[in-house]
Amino acid sequence: MDVDRPQLQLKLDSVECLLVDARTVRSCSDVAYTLPASATVWDLSGILIEGQPVKRETVVEWLNLAYLALLGEPYEQQQDQPEITTAAGLYELLAFADSVASAPAIYRATVSDSKLQ
Repeated sequence: MDVDRPQLQLKLDSVECLLVDARTVRSCSDVAYTLPASATVWDLSGILIEGQPVKRETVVEWLNLAYLALLGEPYEQQQDQPEITTAAGLYELLAFADSVASAPAIYRATVSDSKLQ
C-alpha cells in the first residue's frame, strides 16, 4: 500500500485491526463513505452474520474484491481461503457486503468471482 495515501483501520475485534487504503474502502462502501473525513478507524466489530462476528477472512475477501476493482491488485493473498468456494462463504461475503452498503460492482464481482460448483 502506498504510505502517502490516507489509511483507515478496520477494527474487527478488541485486538485485531486491518490497515487499508481509505479512499478505496470509502469508494466501495456507502457506510465507509459517510464516516467523518477525519476518521482513522472504522469499527466493524458490531457486524454480526447469523449471530456471529464477521470473520477476518470475509472482510479480507471483500477487501480483495474492492482493491482488485479499483487498484488492480488484491488487498491480501489468503492462503486458507483464496476465493469463495462454498455457499456458506458466498452467503457470508454477500451478507457483509450488504451490511456495509457495498457498491454494485462489489456484488457483481462477488458473484462472478465465486468458485461454487
